[in-house]
Amino acid sequence: MKYILIILLVVFTLASCRKKNEKYTVNGVVTDIVGNHAIYGATVEVQGKLIGSSTYQSSFSTLAYGTTDVSGNFSLDFEEAKVTSYRIRVSLSGYMVTEFEFSPDLIESGSYTYNMTVPANGWITVQLSNVFPSDASDEFTFKFKNVPSGIPYSCSSESFYIPGIYGDTIPVCFVPGGLDLVIEKNLQQGGSYFQSFDTVHIPQNDTIVHQIYY
Repeated sequence: MKYILIILLVVFTLASCRKKNEKYTVNGVVTDIVGNHAIYGATVEVQGKLIGSSTYQSSFSTLAYGTTDVSGNFSLDFEEAKVTSYRIRVSLSGYMVTEFEFSPDLIESGSYTYNMTVPANGWITVQLSNVFPSDASDEFTFKFKNVPSGIPYSCSSESFYIPGIYGDTIPVCFVPGGLDLVIEKNLQQGGSYFQSFDTVHIPQNDTIVHQIYY
């Protein structure tokens, strides 16, 4: 009986000394990618791909969430979890949902800071027309000069090439709302070369149709 009591005491002591889950904190500031101004009222979530007893979760589960204050700040506390990856997710009406994934190693100290920049919704389509005098040997190229990098589904920064007499229409693509988009235009015509630039203001939550005549 004595030995049983000793064993039970040891088990109880080990159980009571077991380390509790640590508290983690993820914080930062959310700003507009164009104007760099603070975004108020955005929903911020800390998510994780959880590890079960014998399985790995392929999708993210929300561990904590909150909203940004008037200065764009957020600070989210949550208990340590067994995960393969963490993710910060920012969403707000009128803005593209923006996500950032990071390794659990980066929060081992108990906190992690990451500032998020988010783009307002905006779109552009370009219609091109080769006007008189035009020729089959004409060569026209244009490209978007200053679309911020790293935005999913955004307009390409590569040159668009339109040969010959007829124009073309470039399908709608994403550009952050509020951006003054610079378009570089290059025309090779009859042995002469011309370059010019257009600046187009991209409205928020709307599609602008920009026409180019050359």
